[in-house]
Amino acid sequence: WILTLNTEARKASLPPVGKIATAGHIKGNLYLTASYTDKGGAGGIQPLTAKKTVTLRNNALLVGNLKNIQGMNNIDTVGGRFLLFPGNEGSFSLGKIDLVGISGLELSGVNVNYNGSGFNVEIRQDSKDGALLGKAVLSAKPGSKNFTLSIPMQGAVADNEKHDLFVVSKNNGSQAGSLRLSGVKVMGK
Repeated sequence: WILTLNTEARKASLPPVGKIATAGHIKGNLYLTASYTDKGGAGGIQPLTAKKTVTLRNNALLVGNLKNIQGMNNIDTVGGRFLLFPGNEGSFSLGKIDLVGISGLELSGVNVNYNGSGFNVEIRQDSKDGALLGKAVLSAKPGSKNFTLSIPMQGAVADNEKHDLFVVSKNNGSQAGSLRLSGVKVMGK
């Protein structure tokens, strides 16, 4: 990208430290770009410019952004795309997340006449058999149209590395109807 061809002096747009308020809900990623140009040096040394772009991922992920889906069926409807919780065991992952400042995950979806024993849901690090970071039981009240499940994470290693988080669900017994996952939200501390 060519940012400018203008050689006129530019006024600073932001101070070296500050806050940027986003205008409302951001549906995708937020890209922040900063650049700095020095004044050059004596004897005709040309100015140098440095530029850095940082990508901030949205903490709310739709089903289409989930990876490594196993044992769960994709359902496309007029209302959107869903993952159907399985009759036995299923899993999916959220790719490459820095666990610093992460307190857990929130799953949300739709209850379609569900009447069953619920699901044990676990968060595991780096594989579906990896270290257990959190667990909860998902069940929906008969007659409710939506569900939300918060799963607090404990024991996550905040090592400034990016890790895959796997969500594993296991059916607790008999069921009728279905629970359909519409999205996952990464919760901060």
